[in-house]
Amino acid sequence: MKKYIIFSILTVVLIGAKLAYNKKVMNENVNHTEKKIVIPVSVDSIYSRTLQSQITLTGTILANHDVNVISETQGRVNRVLANVGDYKSVGAGLYQVDSEIQNTQYIAAEASYIKAKRDFERFSALHAEKSISETQFDQARLMFKTTESQYIIAKRQLENTLIKSPISGVVTMRPLDIGSMVDNKTFAANIVDVSQFKVKVNLSESDALRIKKGDLAKVFSSIYPQIEFKGTVTSVSLKADEAHTYAAEVLIRADKNHPLRAGLFCRVELKSSQSIQALFLPREAVIGSVRD
Repeated sequence: MKKYIIFSILTVVLIGAKLAYNKKVMNENVNHTEKKIVIPVSVDSIYSRTLQSQITLTGTILANHDVNVISETQGRVNRVLANVGDYKSVGAGLYQVDSEIQNTQYIAAEASYIKAKRDFERFSALHAEKSISETQFDQARLMFKTTESQYIIAKRQLENTLIKSPISGVVTMRPLDIGSMVDNKTFAANIVDVSQFKVKVNLSESDALRIKKGDLAKVFSSIYPQIEFKGTVTSVSLKADEAHTYAAEVLIRADKNHPLRAGLFCRVELKSSQSIQALFLPREAVIGSVRD
């Protein structure tokens, strides 16, 4: 009986100790939960600024003018006045074609024109005095106009024996040599104007509505990755191609210190002249964290 009483007392003591321990643990957990967590916060202002649309595209650099020179005369080349790489001003000679026949025709046409002009002036004075008939005056005027047109044609044919550059630029092709025969359809040379360059790019449907003639552009070439060539949009096509893109051209000036070549690929950054007002906030406020 005594053993049972002692066992019961020990059991009660152990249960009481366990309950006291559990209460202690629970109190500690409650105290831990009630601790305040401090989160650092920084404050910044939202501000308004003008937002412009910028588009980056890949384009091709082309010469501002690229002209094939075609002969307008017939005969044999007597002199070659240009080589590949030469710079030629507008009107400068490239070839001289034999002009003996054209020169003879010009001299005869000039003499006939001068005589007909003098006769017409004399007949005009007589007609004013009623000294000649209307028929005689009309015949003199007809002869003057006929010889004048023949003179103009002969002069033009003589001038065409000197094949000239139609633009100022650099000769890139010169296929004829002394002794070559030419006619009115012979390809004589290719001239490119490299004082300015144009860059062709293709705009998407949405970009074509935002980019306008006169918008500013920046052009970068892989051969001068750190050099920025400033340009201006000169045209935006109103008609899409088969790929539903719109052709646009950007004009840039040549830089003597950083010469470009037609056919180079480049990166073009277009900035639309259209702008909108928008609210801005720091980037860190959106994607930042306590650890940043």
